[in-house]
Amino acid sequence: MFDFEDINEISGLLPMRVVFQHLPNKSTSIYNVEFPVKSPVHRLKIDIAQRVKIRPEFQKWNYKGRVLDDKDTILNLRIKRDETIFIQQTGPPTQRQQQQQQQQQKKQQSTSDDYKLSEVT
Repeated sequence: MFDFEDINEISGLLPMRVVFQHLPNKSTSIYNVEFPVKSPVHRLKIDIAQRVKIRPEFQKWNYKGRVLDDKDTILNLRIKRDETIFIQQTGPPTQRQQQQQQQQQKKQQSTSDDYKLSEVT
């Protein structure tokens, strides 16, 4: 874990949680960043590596990223040396998606109930 100061503010939103994972024998690293995203975020600038102590060469890296899907709160960063990074959504569905699923289930239940009633009469 590292300080949130290592990540620039994004449209006034600060990340809630950052998890670092280095892939062994590869130049790719993964950052799982959880944001309280409530408004569209179009650009993401990240300057993480200055204080990361895991490997000293990380301190030279400067990262820039772009949000591909700003509706999910958990974003996955795949980072390579001297490359622009892209963020992919990971994690559980958002509240809105869960509500939609629940509404669909209720509709299915109500139609099946109607069918049972008409069958009885």
